[in-house]
Amino acid sequence: MNFLLKNIKSKLFFSTFLSGLILTSIFFIVFTNLVRARFIDYDDISKRLENQKQQQLLRTDRNRIINPRVVIQKGGKNQAGLDFRCLTWSTYPVASQWKQDSRDSDFVIDYYLPPNKKAIICTTPLFATALAQDIEKPFVYEVYPTEYGLQVRIILGVSDIQKACNRFTGNINCVNWILKQQTTLRYEPDV
Repeated sequence: MNFLLKNIKSKLFFSTFLSGLILTSIFFIVFTNLVRARFIDYDDISKRLENQKQQQLLRTDRNRIINPRVVIQKGGKNQAGLDFRCLTWSTYPVASQWKQDSRDSDFVIDYYLPPNKKAIICTTPLFATALAQDIEKPFVYEVYPTEYGLQVRIILGVSDIQKACNRFTGNINCVNWILKQQTTLRYEPDV
């Protein structure tokens, strides 16, 4: 009887441990940003922003000020792969919100990128798979100069989610916390 009780306890412990390990693995794979989606070339973007400033100076209608920005629109398949720097490098999220556009209101996440830092955009495996499948909504990010570095705006083309949230819950922000977890900008930490 004592042997039978120990055997049941050990099997129960093993089953509980294995279930916990599986659930932790699923959570880690689905909700952790560890897939590299895109490298950010700080030097190239800085040159492009500087060229825009120079063109602004050469314009004849200098009264019309154009804010410099670089828009990078590429599919999600390019440069994708597991990258553990996505777990160890630094991040500095600034804000997240729905774009106020009547035609297509995408979800945007803004990040700060310090000067001269190597940076990558990381996604969850779930979002990386969606990017690879959906060619209508390419992977888009915009870069703006700031006084202390760059602001990177990652645009998630998921306006259908906003409509579904509004229809089912009456709140367009019902899944914002999940969307904010789907992609992040990471940059090399200070040594």
